[in-house]
Amino acid sequence: LTLDPRDPGALAAVDRLAVQAERWEEVADVIRRRRDIADSAEERHDLTLRLGDVLALPLADPAGALTAYGEVIRDRPDEVRAMEGLEGLAEANPELAGEVGLLLEDAYEATGAWEKLSQVIRSRLDATTDPAEQQALRLRYADLAGGKTGDAGGAYRALEAAFLADPSDVALQDRIIEAAEAADEHEALAKAFSSAMSSLRAADQSALASKVAHLYDVVLGRPEDAEGFYRSVLANDPLDEAAFGALKDLYT
Repeated sequence: LTLDPRDPGALAAVDRLAVQAERWEEVADVIRRRRDIADSAEERHDLTLRLGDVLALPLADPAGALTAYGEVIRDRPDEVRAMEGLEGLAEANPELAGEVGLLLEDAYEATGAWEKLSQVIRSRLDATTDPAEQQALRLRYADLAGGKTGDAGGAYRALEAAFLADPSDVALQDRIIEAAEAADEHEALAKAFSSAMSSLRAADQSALASKVAHLYDVVLGRPEDAEGFYRSVLANDPLDEAAFGALKDLYT
């Protein structure tokens, strides 16, 4: 008998027979042919997911499976079967984790899977060596940790790493101060600020020294540890009244 390649019923029958016989190459081929003539987007998506499943396991073609699942997840970020397929690919094929992670980010965001999204971003951060990408990922991780997953400590640590990579960013200094407050990491913040001072020009050193002095003196209640930083401020600006008054209080 001659098979009509445009006959959906005939192709579905061949599909069933090939699955029963475990002829997986033939199954994949028939699924592709059925997908090409699918009447609806729903049917096409279902067939593409099946193709991904067949390529991932019986045929051991992870790259092909990635393409199939990726086609679905780009069109429907909330498709659970595609997410699960991609997660399985990343677990079984670590070399694909980066590509899988990029596909899953939008899916996790669309479905509110914030913990999983944080893990993907963390994995990307661990894998990349590009400074600009590292910084962007640190800031994104901090946003998630501080806002969506409730991990104040994680948000602080991400922002601390971002600050140490670019200590001259004043807006970032303000963000990390807020994060330290939320995570009660004032001691760590004082150490991070003080360690970064030497990489800054004199005026910026002085501004940061003032913040460190405030942390030790007012926030942590250890004015003796603030003394050297007040002196750094005065070394740059002998007329700084706040630093002069704080030192005066220390000695009276």
